[in-house]
Amino acid sequence: MTSAFTPLEKTLRGARALRLAAAVALPLACLAVVGACGRDTNTPGAVPPDASQGGGPIDGGRSDGGGAPIDGGGGPIDGGGAPIDGGPGGGIDAPPPPVVTDDGSIASAVNAADGDGLALAIHGAVVTYLKDGIGNLTSDPAGFTIQASRTGAALMIAVDPASLTPPLAIGDVVDFTITSKHTVAGQPRATAIAQLARTATGADVGALTQELSAATDLVTAIDHYDSELVTITGTITADFGAGGPGFVLSNTIATAGITGVRNLQLRVPATTSAAIDLVKPCQFTVTRVPMGRFNAQAQIAPFRPGDFALRGCPAPAITDVAAPSATMVAITFSRHIAPASVRADGSQFTFSNGLVATAARVDGQIVTLTTSRQIGQAAYTVSVAETLTDLQGSPVGNTGAFAGFGPAGGGPGAALSVHTTLGIPGPITTASPSDQFLYVNPYYVESYNASRKVPNWVSWELNTSYLGAADRQNDYRPNDNFPLSEPQASLADYSGSGFERGHMCPSADRTLTPAINSQTFFLTNMVPQSANNNEGPWADLESYTRGLVQGGHEAFVISGGTFTASSKVVGAGLVVPDATWKVIVLLNAVGDGPAQVSTSTRVIAVLMPNDNVRIQKGDDWHNFRVSVDTLEAMTGLDFLSDVAPSVQAVVEARVDNLP
Repeated sequence: MTSAFTPLEKTLRGARALRLAAAVALPLACLAVVGACGRDTNTPGAVPPDASQGGGPIDGGRSDGGGAPIDGGGGPIDGGGAPIDGGPGGGIDAPPPPVVTDDGSIASAVNAADGDGLALAIHGAVVTYLKDGIGNLTSDPAGFTIQASRTGAALMIAVDPASLTPPLAIGDVVDFTITSKHTVAGQPRATAIAQLARTATGADVGALTQELSAATDLVTAIDHYDSELVTITGTITADFGAGGPGFVLSNTIATAGITGVRNLQLRVPATTSAAIDLVKPCQFTVTRVPMGRFNAQAQIAPFRPGDFALRGCPAPAITDVAAPSATMVAITFSRHIAPASVRADGSQFTFSNGLVATAARVDGQIVTLTTSRQIGQAAYTVSVAETLTDLQGSPVGNTGAFAGFGPAGGGPGAALSVHTTLGIPGPITTASPSDQFLYVNPYYVESYNASRKVPNWVSWELNTSYLGAADRQNDYRPNDNFPLSEPQASLADYSGSGFERGHMCPSADRTLTPAINSQTFFLTNMVPQSANNNEGPWADLESYTRGLVQGGHEAFVISGGTFTASSKVVGAGLVVPDATWKVIVLLNAVGDGPAQVSTSTRVIAVLMPNDNVRIQKGDDWHNFRVSVDTLEAMTGLDFLSDVAPSVQAVVEARVDNLP
């Protein structure tokens, strides 16, 4: 016989057949068909398929047979008592018995009273979406949503799907028992489950998705739409603001069905918003995402960049141009730049005053150019060809201006970068692989050790021009600006090592924009650091230094680690420093350089053990102060090498003793 069931119905029927074959008896609540029963039978826009307004069974009930079963007068389907498509035993080609749709069990769970020690059975539910835990895990825990029919009941399960056995995936068909249920901000949630069984995989969640762009009742009927899978096209008509820890929210979204209603909102993780440059007045389509809610507010709740398609966003614009060295220009844009649109030879960038770009690389919103040598403090403008675009294909629409990099004191450090204004601490090379590989980032400079997979030292300038309100990006990753020949640490090297990914140039020292903050999360800017060191006096000293520059000081900072032949190794050759060190030079004003360093200049040098036994989180960073001479003897580096030798002799021998 020819099957009249949809692929999803076949999956659910097959899943039920497995349970029946295992002799698990289940009540015949209703047939396994989309929209046949459940809490949403009378939801606005929901029509019971092939049934009267009473919601009877497909091709049965009062419409077609006075309550008779499908296509029969009381006997089996298509058979009058005989097996379906088979001989005496039913035949291997016989369709499975009818499946009990889970709409009823989900609806019952949704409507059940909150509490613990429950036993709410869920049968044949389809996992429709997986959520990560973000921010406040009481309001935004990890979990998943379940549903069984296109307009049927849906429920948020506030249990991390990765923690379950088996771990769940979208399209899994599952049975389980809800043992705890609570309502959070108006949303019913199962908060504990037991007896999980996955009975099928690969169900088509597209068949469960409603296209609701034209719906007019998304807010007024949020009780019906909550947690259901939807596709919606709309326009962001209000700027994003805080939407709870880790989230941003636009509180007015316009769709074909609703305009000017503040309670129709778009709420997304801040990292997702930053990754796709989600701003007013972008037009968006989100596909197969669950509707969320916060009390009476209806919230379209995509979690991942891949949930979105964008169009109509503002054209990318240059927001900042800086020259961190005499042959480098860093251009920051308002939107992420499409890597495929960037020509490696830099030919899309045109400068005034004869400056020429010879190479370009992109990282998010920042394009870094290699240029011919700039004239110190000369006024330059840069324009960009329309072939450079954002991720939506929109071209850049403005020009930028900057001052050419000029040496502050005339030494080789200043000629390399503003971040090495007081000198280059040790030998460097651009050859790779190397244990002294030079990496000049627009926001710090480092000498990298390929054998240890950590920096020898990292040097950076710190003043208020680097500080802002950008959130910590936490996008830890290898450095894609390094040559492939230079070995790097991986996330796996740190996993389970007992050490944290310890920043040398701190994330909190680079908060002007999310794109700039992201530059500190290259693993090449990190060493394995003990928790007591990293989260204790080391972090306290970082905060203390930022406090000084917020008071008007200019600081130049260098940090790194000490190593011996017996230094611990973790992962695939990642060497752990025995101790971490830092040198901080405090000058009176932004723009000061070697010429302004005097014998009275404050220089702070520290050496902190890198294990959880010899250092505690509550230790005072002042107790770890040493002289610069001590650090030079341990590391073989030459700090403040562009400062006058007579001044070096005084400030490097002194141990800071100020509060």
